[in-house]
Amino acid sequence: MAAQVVRIAEPTPGLGMEIARLVEETGTAARWTPDAELFAVLGGAGSPLGIALAERLDRDGVIHLVAARPGGEGTGSALVNHLLLFLSTGCDRVFVVAGPAGGFFERFGFRIVPAERLPGELRGRRAVREALDAGCRPMTIDLARRPGSN
Repeated sequence: MAAQVVRIAEPTPGLGMEIARLVEETGTAARWTPDAELFAVLGGAGSPLGIALAERLDRDGVIHLVAARPGGEGTGSALVNHLLLFLSTGCDRVFVVAGPAGGFFERFGFRIVPAERLPGELRGRRAVREALDAGCRPMTIDLARRPGSN
């Protein structure tokens, strides 16, 4: 079975334990909101290779986290592409507050913007304020201008 991206709603017990471990290792719980959606890339044996967390805020999408196991096999890229497709339904643009991985997001068309451009609800969240204080950069992509969009 090839790697596949799946939305995690109610994981099976074994998979749930592996996802829970990844959630803890990546600090995902600090970014989780009731409206956020969790996605995972499952490898050939069905074990998670990476996870991502995203949500919709009115017409804006937010990528809270993309975490993939090292190896350069395209897990992070698969997650970002899936999130952009997921968020393209109902969202005009997508934001991410990126640390050292900012260059990774630029490959998908994200560009750095001033923090004031972040939606107010997002700017007000503790995890986002802490990330900005730590030097992370807000980035956005206009989905209507993304290559391949209609």
